Amino acid sequence: MENDMMTVLLVQPGKHPVEITIPHTLKELQKQVGGTIEIVYPWPDRSVGLVCHDEGKLLGLPLNRALPEIGDAIAGDFLLCGLCDTEDGGSLCSLPPEQMSYMKQHFREPHFFIESAEGNDYFRVTPKVYDNLMGKPKK
Repeated sequence: MENDMMTVLLVQPGKHPVEITIPHTLKELQKQVGGTIEIVYPWPDRSVGLVCHDEGKLLGLPLNRALPEIGDAIAGDFLLCGLCDTEDGGSLCSLPPEQMSYMKQHFREPHFFIESAEGNDYFRVTPKVYDNLMGKPKK
């Protein structure tokens, strides 16, 4: 990865997504998700890569957002990055403005997960409701 900056979307459990600019390094990606990374490509028709902790579920990180596109959910913080063509194939890069706008809206509301006989179900809530459901003190 080049050592320049890239603008990505940070999605954390219980919060609205936030646009951030970070160094374009593996170390920074790992810092943002709290460990070693995995890149998931749930939207083949969009040039977006989802960077998450590769052992998030095994470590018991809180479920963050459901991805019905792949029939799964992401645990812990994740980043949405652009995908750019390079001489050696492809690379992560800044999320293009039109994708940033779409993904901010797509992930705007936090997901609250409940266990059912069929597995995990979820519903969309506001950050305040999420905190109340998780038993976090009111601010």
